[in-house]
Amino acid sequence: MKPAAADIRQSLRAPRVHAGDPPVRVDLSSDPVSLTNGRYTTRLNELGSGFSEFDNAAVTRWSPDATCNAAGFHIYLRDLDDQFVWSAAHCPTQFESAGYKFRFDGRIAEIVRVDRGIECHLSVCVSAQHDYEIRLLKLLNRGHTTRSIEVTSYLEWVLG
Repeated sequence: MKPAAADIRQSLRAPRVHAGDPPVRVDLSSDPVSLTNGRYTTRLNELGSGFSEFDNAAVTRWSPDATCNAAGFHIYLRDLDDQFVWSAAHCPTQFESAGYKFRFDGRIAEIVRVDRGIECHLSVCVSAQHDYEIRLLKLLNRGHTTRSIEVTSYLEWVLG
């Protein structure tokens, strides 16, 4: 049986920290990086928030609200054993992780975080030859027990 939406929202408000995972605070004042092939562009900040556009027309919804940084393409993770929900990046759930790194080498943006014994690697790039972005998610169980993690992606398309 799946939990009611209120159950998931409660897990977002009151995160249960995994034993031995000291929280890491993430700086909320990051400027976004640009991944582009000249036509298709994805802008992403170290919190995992941002937007995509094609020929200067919006593809995904974006709002310049630095207080919540909730717009963009997000990946949610849910532990099926206890229904705990967090995200592959700091936003939108804003759960403080045990380890968090953002890297950008000019072509690929990577977010690596550790939560409750699960190491999550999110890589984002834009194809050089075609007009699309690629998001690769890798999960690694650092614990000693089998885990069942549900992955859900979310974005808001701009239609027009």
